[in-house]
Order: sequence, then C-alpha cells, then structure tokens
Amino acid sequence: MSTTRNTLRALVASISLAAALSCAPDLAAQGAPAAEAAPEPIVLREGDELQITFPGAPSLNTQQRVRSDGRITLDLIGEISPIGLTPLQFQERLIQLYASQLVSREITVRLVSRSFYVYINGSVGTNGRLEFDRPVTLLEAVMAAGFADGTVNLGKVRLMRIEGGKVRSSVIDLNRIMDGKGDENPALRQGDMIIVPGRLL
Repeated sequence: MSTTRNTLRALVASISLAAALSCAPDLAAQGAPAAEAAPEPIVLREGDELQITFPGAPSLNTQQRVRSDGRITLDLIGEISPIGLTPLQFQERLIQLYASQLVSREITVRLVSRSFYVYINGSVGTNGRLEFDRPVTLLEAVMAAGFADGTVNLGKVRLMRIEGGKVRSSVIDLNRIMDGKGDENPALRQGDMIIVPGRLL
C-alpha cells in the first residue's frame, strides 16, 4: 500500500514539475537580442557628388555632381547615368564599360556629398535657390521658403520643370492639400522651379 502511495506521489510531482516548466518563460528567447534592421542602401540620385578613381589610369580620375538630367560625363565613354544604383553597383557598371580600355580593371566610386535643390520665387520669405539634404515635395519646399506677407496665394502655385529640353508647367492648389482635401502634392525633382504668386487685393 505504501509503495502505491509513493508511486502516486512521484507521479503527481512529475506532472506538477512539467506544468511549471511549460508555464515558465523561454529564457533563451528572452535573452536573445532583437535583430536590428539593416540600414537601407544608398541609392544615387540627382545632386550627388561622386568621386571616381582609376588607380591604373589617374588621368581619368574625376569628381562630379550628378546633373539635373541624371547624368555625368566621363572620358572615353561619354554620358552615363548612375541614378537608381548604389555606389558599388555603379562601380561594377563602370568596370564593365571600361574593361576593353584599361589594363587595370580597378575603379572605385565614392559618394562625397549629396544635396537636393530647387528654385522658388514670388511671395515667399526666401527667393532663389533652396537646398535640402533629401528630395522634398512641393508643399515642403514652399513651407521651407516661408511667406513674405499675408498676401500669398497658395491656391495657384506654379511648378515648372524641364523635360526633354522643354519647360512643363502646371498650377497646383496647395490650399486643398493643407486642408486635407487634395492629394496632388508632387515630389520635386532636382532643379524644379516654383512660383508662388501674391493675392490680388
């Protein structure tokens, strides 16, 4: 009889221990540090200043800013666009293009600095060239320029852009955007021109 009792006690103890362990937090999981998100790769765009070095042909070394048309001009190969590529991808692209012209297939591309600029004029606090460290929207550019006085007319902001050698122009109502009624807040491109008119009294 005592043997049976001892067996039952041992069984109950083992069940209780199993239940306690199943409810205990996973210490290994708790102790594991959360994986940090990898930083987004740098993608080249207009306004980026690039340093391109040719160790085997120093005469080809150059430092240029990507123009508003998205291109730079290099000796031997002419115009080329790095837009949308990382510095490493552009470097590999250049190695392919120069492969038949260089003894040493070594080229390095380094992003020296980056800027984004547009031009703004009219009834704003700052006229002329506005520079940013990233691309901005039309509303962001106008707000950064500030308002010269209370006569600004945000309902008829003109955006001008050069495409294919021609000036494209559109009029945008920023009042609707600020009131949450419109969704036409275009992302600006390098070199865009903005005119903010005054309000007729």
